[in-house]
Amino acid sequence: MISLILGLFTFFFAYWTTFVQSFTVICLKDLLAFSEQSESRLITGLSLFVVVSIFVYRFVKLQESCHIIKKADVSGVEIVIFEDSN
Repeated sequence: MISLILGLFTFFFAYWTTFVQSFTVICLKDLLAFSEQSESRLITGLSLFVVVSIFVYRFVKLQESCHIIKKADVSGVEIVIFEDSN
């Protein structure tokens, strides 16, 4: 869930800044002003990269131990994933 939110913020940053600037309530606009800065987009992008990297690492470790996915079929070509070498 957090990766979805980080991804939406990173990719739709221009829409977010326009949305925050359209607020008429000053205290709410001031509260969200930090999210309009380009540094917040950089931090969010790096956070998204870390979250996705952790997910991929855990998936690979799970795949190695439990063999969840045995084969993949892409355009009629069968690919064996993590084949055991005996």
